[in-house]
Amino acid sequence: MMKNLLWEEIPNSKLASRCSHTSTLFQDWIITYGGRHSEDARGCNNDIKVLNVKTWFYEYFKLEGDNPLALQRHSACLFLENKILLFGGFNGEKIVGETAILSIEETKRNSHSSRQSNSSLSSNFNIQETQDER
Repeated sequence: MMKNLLWEEIPNSKLASRCSHTSTLFQDWIITYGGRHSEDARGCNNDIKVLNVKTWFYEYFKLEGDNPLALQRHSACLFLENKILLFGGFNGEKIVGETAILSIEETKRNSHSSRQSNSSLSSNFNIQETQDER
């Protein structure tokens, strides 16, 4: 039996306009990667935005390692509990076949303020080359 569905806007959660990105749910965060933010079909992002689904605020964290290519129209999925796999996409000039893995580590930090989270994300991109199948 189908339940009623209701859309609602989430206050304080707006970012710059974006399309052709991926968003992956990881624990209490929705991690958005890449896409494009302008009408220019060649414009691509390689940034990461993290939305906390408990507070509905975007959180920022430092990435360790190099970001993979700026991509749009790529695919992403969560695997092995704390990794996001990125594959393929368009880099503004051509369709690519690279694979990148975002490893997510939760680290504890001491907090004396109730406004701070008890955990933060520490991330590391490990870019793994793929073999051309031709």
